[in-house]
This record gives sequence, structure tokens and C-alpha cells, in this order.
Amino acid sequence: MTLEGLQQAIETHQNGNLETARKQYEAILQKDIHNSDALNLLGLIHFQQKDYEQGLIYIEKAVRLRPKAPEYHNNLGMVLNSLGRVEEAVVAYLDALELAPTYADVFYNLGILENNRHNYQIAVEYFQTCLNCAPTNRNVRNGMAIALIRLDKLHKATKQIEKQLGQYPQDVDALNNLSVVKVLSKDNYNARKTLEIALEIDSQHVTSRLNRAQLILLDGNLRDGFAEHEWRLKSPDYEQKFEIPRWTGEAQPDSTIVLWGEQGLGDALQFIRYAPMVKQRIGKLVVSCRPPLQKLFATIPAVDEVISSTASSTAHAHLPIMSLPYIFQTTANSIPAEVPYIPVPAPLTLPGDKSALKVGIVWAGNPKHPRDSRRSRSLDEFAPLGSSPKVDFFSLQMGKAKEQRPPESLKLIDLTHHIEDFYDTARIVAALDLLITVDTSIAHLGGALNKPVWLIIDEIPDWRWQLKRKDSPWYPTLQLFRSKGDYGLLFKEMAQALFGLNNRRT
Repeated sequence: MTLEGLQQAIETHQNGNLETARKQYEAILQKDIHNSDALNLLGLIHFQQKDYEQGLIYIEKAVRLRPKAPEYHNNLGMVLNSLGRVEEAVVAYLDALELAPTYADVFYNLGILENNRHNYQIAVEYFQTCLNCAPTNRNVRNGMAIALIRLDKLHKATKQIEKQLGQYPQDVDALNNLSVVKVLSKDNYNARKTLEIALEIDSQHVTSRLNRAQLILLDGNLRDGFAEHEWRLKSPDYEQKFEIPRWTGEAQPDSTIVLWGEQGLGDALQFIRYAPMVKQRIGKLVVSCRPPLQKLFATIPAVDEVISSTASSTAHAHLPIMSLPYIFQTTANSIPAEVPYIPVPAPLTLPGDKSALKVGIVWAGNPKHPRDSRRSRSLDEFAPLGSSPKVDFFSLQMGKAKEQRPPESLKLIDLTHHIEDFYDTARIVAALDLLITVDTSIAHLGGALNKPVWLIIDEIPDWRWQLKRKDSPWYPTLQLFRSKGDYGLLFKEMAQALFGLNNRRT
């Protein structure tokens, strides 16, 4: 009877009726608390419903009862990975492979895990092994294509995508990946066409919507681009921080609104410019942000209170900060671009020649950023800048990249021991004559403080820098130095510009 009941529950589960299947598994366990299959599958349902802690409890019980069942270890790995316990997840997956060395799903899950922690070459190897095991999972080539794209192996990625579309011509994920390859191949026209095909098949495909938003914004069509960007809120992976209504921009003079940072630090720095516009429509403005920004944002007059990104709030409504351009229907002509929009703090007294041009440099961003290979540079590449006389160079580079030794020509004064947060960084930036940086958060800080910024960007830039401009509508004091595929030439041009700037100054 239990076997028949389990089979019925499995069929219900496979048909996607999770709640009914959950009740069926629970009924089986009421009669047989040691039914390991029911425990494992009940845990899997909790995993599918994103109740990972409860899923872990059931699957761990199943593993204890039948430690030789490879599928239990695979499911255990999936739950642990979703809980952020990545190393434990790897152990669980490897345990599954010890029991079943050709278990294709495990190799796929390991590939996804390594993609997520940016070990793309390892991910490719796992996906290839999965393919060698004749998987039933149709997403393996998509996972491999993503890894190959991150490795900038576009030709190999295209081959995987073409094979996927040859087998599954309606695969929207594959079409989306193909659009990414076309963007990176500087073929935005066909990237847009590919996304249109994907969205004809599935108009609700969030990733395709967001990639289309990026292309629209890259063209400078801010109103339509930010409207499309609102699709991120519908992603199943989007984290809803507050259990209160979302503010839609209406005037609420007695209300408290919490504005919260949802993505990178640079995004928060860019869009905090809207704080005075929000404040005009409400009573109290609370900003929820990560610790490095808290002291700096607390200096903004329109901000009444700053709380940590993990704190709860008693506000009447909330708004993710990147929705502000949509709320205010921003166009290229209506960007709130008056600077400084963050109060300039007291400058730090800098060492060096008081009469020299003071230039801060940052050569690398977050290494975990998916576009880091196209954003960050090596410090050696800055060598041509050292040829300009009467210039003091200061390093504001944080993270592992600051361990790079400067080239002989570049006499670099390290200021990072002064930096604990962005307020400290702002004090240094305030003392500079010029900030030269790659596309990372400090570029937004410099622009927000009305400081001259020379921004080094890839020939395939982030949306906010558009495709042909030398300036930015977001930051009046920012100048773009675009690579055309030859960074050596870019740095020589920058060295000439620096020499000219210094001559005009003296």
C-alpha cells in the first residue's frame, strides 16, 4: 500500500502539483516515519518551494537512513548550495559521484555551482562531463555557453548555443545567450532581433527582458529602458526586502518611505541623487544601504535616517533605488545632474608636492563582477601616465588588486590605509585635482562630488556610458576614455591629455 501511495505521490509531484504531493508524502510518513524516499522527496518539494531549511531537515534524515542513495546526496547538495553553504554542497555532490560516477545531474549541478562562484573553466569541464554522461537535463549546453561567454570564448559559446537551438529551437534561454554573444561581438542590432524572437516565444522571460532593457538604455532611450528594467522585480530570484507596499511615486506628505540599495555600491551612489525629489513628495526619507555607504549617505540633507541593509523598517512604503528613474520618468534631458549631490566633506591633507597636480587612480573593480575581465586593468598599463611631470599619483585601490606593484615610471602614494568606508574615500577624492579610474563605484563617487573624473571603459561598455559619447549626462565632470580594442593606445592618449591638463594648469 505504501509503495502504491508513494508512486501516486511521485506522479503528482512530476505533474507539478507540489502542494498535493507534499500532503501525500506527509501521509506516507505518518504511517512509515522511516520511508527514506518519502523523506527525500518531501525535502525536494520544500526545496522547490524555497523553504530550504525545512528541505534540509527532511533530506538529511533520508541520507541518514540510506547513505548509499546517490540521489539523496545530490538533493542534499542542491539544498546546501541554496542555503549558501557552498563547500558543504560540493562535498555532498562528490559523495553522490562516489556512489554513481556517471550521475549526469550531479555534474550539471557542480557546473552551475562553479559558474555562480566564477570558476568558469572548472564549470566548463563539469558541463562537458555531464554531456558525456548523456544527460536528460536540457539546460547543460546553456550552462556551458554562459561559462564560455564569461571566459570570452565567444566562438565556442556560439557552437554550444547553435547545438542547443538545433535540438530545442524554442529554447528562450539559448536565444538569450545568443543575444549576449552578439552584444559582445558588437552586433547590437542582431542582439535586439534575437531578443525579440525570444520574447515572442515567452514574453515573460525576465532575463531577456532585462537584457533588452540594457540595450535600450545603451542607446540612450532612458524612459523606455528603465520601464523595461522594472522586469527585474518579477524575477523568481529577486529578493523582496520589506513586507510593506511599494511606493509608486504619489505624494504622501505624512508618510515614511524607505529607499534601499538593491545591487552594487555604484548603483546606490548614482541613484541617491533622486533623494531630494523623493523627499519633496513624502514626510520622512529612510535610506537602507550597506555599511560602507552609511556615513556618507547620512550627510545628504534630504535623507532623514540611514539604516543598515539588513535592518527592518516601520516605514509606510519602500522602493528599490534603481526604480527611481522609472518613478520619475527620467529622460536624457531630465536627469537630475546638478553636482555635487552628495555634500563634499573636508578634504584629507595629502602628502607630496603641494604644487603638483594631485591625481587619484583606481585600476580594478570587484573581481566577482561578471564583466570584471572587461572592466578592470592591470596597474602596469598605467605606466605611460608617469611621464607627465609635476604630478603626484595616489592609489585609492582596494581589495586584492592593490597588491600589484606599480611600474617604475609611476611613483604611487598609497592612501588606502586612510579608507574604512566611502566617507573616508570622499575626503580623499575631495583633495584631488583629478580621479582616473576604471568602471567601478568610485567613478560614481567622484562624479557625485563634482570632481573631474577620467573613466576608462571597454569598447562594449555598461549601459550608463552609452556607445558614442565622450561625456556623460549623469555626471557633468566626467570624461570617457573608450577602448577601441587597444588599451595601450588608450593609455598613451590619456598620458597626452594629462600632460596637456598640467600645462594648462601651470
